[in-house]
Amino acid sequence: MHRVDDNVFKSETNLGEQFHLEPLEVDQLIQAAILGLGSLNIRIEEMKIYNALSGFTEEEMPIFGEKINFFMEGLLPNNVEQQMQRVCQIQGFPDISISEGQRIDADKLI
Repeated sequence: MHRVDDNVFKSETNLGEQFHLEPLEVDQLIQAAILGLGSLNIRIEEMKIYNALSGFTEEEMPIFGEKINFFMEGLLPNNVEQQMQRVCQIQGFPDISISEGQRIDADKLI
């Protein structure tokens, strides 16, 4: 997706080639997908605002499930720890391995 103007976007896709669709069909498909995702995002935000649950259609469940998985994976302690270790490795920080029960003084470390 590329922004052309404030309210105008252009999409680049190979859907037409992959599925032998006409340009108008591709435009309609992309428009429907974007509107569907927007609607799903609005309902998720409404659930948050009103502290309530909303129903989803069968077609939306895989997308909703992927959104939830994305957020849950980011919150799992092991994933956060692995990301931090990867950042330290990329930046060339020394390996700080501690044994179970050992504590690190964060102030001294910093």
